[in-house]
Amino acid sequence: MLTLSAALIIVGCAEAPVAKQTAPAVVEIPTALPGLSASERLRRSLELLEDGDEVTARVELVAYMREAKNSPTGRSLLSQIDTPSEEYFPAEFREVILRKDQSLSNIAKTYLGSAVQFHALAKYNAIERPKRMFPGQIVKVPLTDQAVSAFAELEDALDEPALDSLPLAERIDAPPIDTDVSPAANAAATAVADAVVVPGDTKPRESAIAVKDEVTEAAETRSIAVQEQDSTQASAKEVLAAPVPLDVDVLHRRAINAYRAQDLDTAIALWDQILGADPSYEGARLYRSQALALRKRLDSLN
Repeated sequence: MLTLSAALIIVGCAEAPVAKQTAPAVVEIPTALPGLSASERLRRSLELLEDGDEVTARVELVAYMREAKNSPTGRSLLSQIDTPSEEYFPAEFREVILRKDQSLSNIAKTYLGSAVQFHALAKYNAIERPKRMFPGQIVKVPLTDQAVSAFAELEDALDEPALDSLPLAERIDAPPIDTDVSPAANAAATAVADAVVVPGDTKPRESAIAVKDEVTEAAETRSIAVQEQDSTQASAKEVLAAPVPLDVDVLHRRAINAYRAQDLDTAIALWDQILGADPSYEGARLYRSQALALRKRLDSLN
């Protein structure tokens, strides 16, 4: 009996399964792509951040900074990656709604002063892939000094209530603040701008604004001269019949108020009047386009 028990124990031991040893998981450490120029590497870093790959983006940024040691864009992006959002931004915020054809970088540029702040803004909002956002999505804008000033300026300029106090449908349909900002698309230009900064060079550059001011001043001078010449020849009847210049800004505010009140026909008529007087008035053109689209949608529901 003892011999049989011993034999069964030996057989049981022989048939006991042997635990398989699994090899430890291999963690792949990303490396920077070889052969890229500084602007190409910065562009790739931004594209990776927009796609939510912070680890690989950091590797590329470190490689980029070896070539562009004084790049403020590179330093800013590394700081955004390495700093927790609760330390990077204040806790206080205001909400905005992502509009059609708008991106997180648009909001970053408008309220935080730089489009490349989009990554810190994404972390602040727990957005994993900034390029996968959609119209109507709520974005918390941290109330930095820059953001507080931006909110105040936008409200004063349009003489409108705060964006986050408007109905959702109106916030989505309103024209975007800036629809031509993409960090990845502008990365090459940013890298060049970083590279050409010359310390101590404070010589003002000719800008479109300066050119516009010169053209405006010249036009006003010619207009005054013509008016002075005509004033000696014009009759009282001609002076009284002269058209009064339109205040397009006042008309634009009236049109916006009509748009908010869903009086689309009045709003569109006012914007037509503005564009007839000043075809370059971009705000009127954008709002008019949105009003026409909204009226078409409403008509289709009736």
